[in-house]
Amino acid sequence: MAIGTGSSEEALKIKTSKFTKLFSSFTHVVTSQDAEVERGKPAPDIYRVCASRFEDRPESSSCLVFEDAPNGLQSATAAGMPVVMVPGPWVPAEMTHGAKVVLPDLRDFSPESFGLPPFRYRTDVTHVIFDLDETLVGTNKFYLGTVRSILKQYGKLPTSFDKGGAVADAGGGNLDHFKAQVMGLSAEEAATLIIEKFKLPLTKEQYLETFNQEVMKLLPGCSLLPGAKRLVDHLHARGIPMAVATNTSAERYEATTSGLRDTFAKFSHVVTGTDPELRGRGKPAPDMFLLAAARFGDLDSGPVEPGRCLVFEDSLAGVEAASAAGVQCVLIPEENRLEPRMTVAATQVLATLEEFRPEDFGLSKFTDPC
Repeated sequence: MAIGTGSSEEALKIKTSKFTKLFSSFTHVVTSQDAEVERGKPAPDIYRVCASRFEDRPESSSCLVFEDAPNGLQSATAAGMPVVMVPGPWVPAEMTHGAKVVLPDLRDFSPESFGLPPFRYRTDVTHVIFDLDETLVGTNKFYLGTVRSILKQYGKLPTSFDKGGAVADAGGGNLDHFKAQVMGLSAEEAATLIIEKFKLPLTKEQYLETFNQEVMKLLPGCSLLPGAKRLVDHLHARGIPMAVATNTSAERYEATTSGLRDTFAKFSHVVTGTDPELRGRGKPAPDMFLLAAARFGDLDSGPVEPGRCLVFEDSLAGVEAASAAGVQCVLIPEENRLEPRMTVAATQVLATLEEFRPEDFGLSKFTDPC
């Protein structure tokens, strides 16, 4: 996806400043000030330049344009592109001629009418599965702090290891990208990557022993993330079965939830990374979510279709696991940690659980009575 706008670069920056996560999903932006744009809308230049910057260099007819203004409609049409028009109330009907579709609202758009994948969250949900760390509870500060402490002991701590932004390590790699790869993995897999990345003089067993000793002291102090309690209480009150599926060990799960018993008592079951039925196949393998879904069936006296399960995740490993399991997935990535390409497999991408709308998945609204 790209943006082609008649706005100046400065105006665009102001307009999008509060929605940086949303606009990070676009591969590129072409404004009226772009060096390759000779004429702005209604000339076709902006949209032609936009199309030329996609890696696969698509034909104009393969690019779908969304517009609200007659000038934009003329521009896209002149570029040979189909247009979905979402006109403002000030636009007379005769000025929408030439659009393939005219809609009152983007929520009325049907992707499949243009050969695009349908909105997958139109499949109603009957069961919900939550990841634990950085989805329901805030634990990253404890995990990153412990990793930081170990690296510091061995003189391997890069500058700003636990800060946001695109931070480069001594080898020129991007540490935020590395953290995105590690997040959601099992303790063993994460340990292996960290030891190799920072060339620690430790075996995996030695690293994990040190890590566990330190982090287990901290985990009881974690708290629920914004929107978590409201959503769990809402689903529980309406009889929606819920489970937790986490790569963390059973021991760490108990420590993490020890101060949050009221909330976690509302889940029917938990699948941890040390569950014997997993045989070590945690995320990004699909086994964990398939096992969690199967155990709903044990409770309901019948099989639960994975596609009827909704998963909440924060990591690349979790999204890959959900996709492989055939479950729908709401991704809530930590800001600046996941590149746009990493979110493609998610059904929805939100900034926090507070943004979640249950009705998008056929569940009762927050305002509906119990």
